[in-house]
Amino acid sequence: MNNFGHESGLVFRDLDLESDQDVHNLIEWSNRPDEMIPLSYESLARHHLSTCAYLDNELAGYAAVSVIYSSDVVEFGALVVNPDLRGHKIGSELTRKVVSKVSQELRPSLILAFANEKSSKLFKKLGGKSWQDTDLLPQDQSLWTQNVHHCPQR
Repeated sequence: MNNFGHESGLVFRDLDLESDQDVHNLIEWSNRPDEMIPLSYESLARHHLSTCAYLDNELAGYAAVSVIYSSDVVEFGALVVNPDLRGHKIGSELTRKVVSKVSQELRPSLILAFANEKSSKLFKKLGGKSWQDTDLLPQDQSLWTQNVHHCPQR
């Protein structure tokens, strides 16, 4: 998986929690110091509309809805890309794919994403807006002080 034209080579599938290697890779990739929230088998099992990107039959990345707060508000989260493949728009493609699935299947009025500096740039590039109105969100959450983005719905 070196040089590639991945736009035509990415294949998207639901996460198979029975795939020990894929689950192991996601946990390992998300437990790096530059990631926001480390994944675990338990957290992966709680996600909704999980989507994996594969390149040449090898896992390249993952994204999902991490929390459904209500029928109107969901949280896009758990975006992780193979560190060796970063910078090749896999995260952007995964974000578009999951946001499209969310828009079609759940139809919330608001899709949020908590972002570190790295993913904040990605969401802004895709048309997401920084969003500060936390009134719709549960008040007992400490994460609301993070960068919150309203993901563009397509």
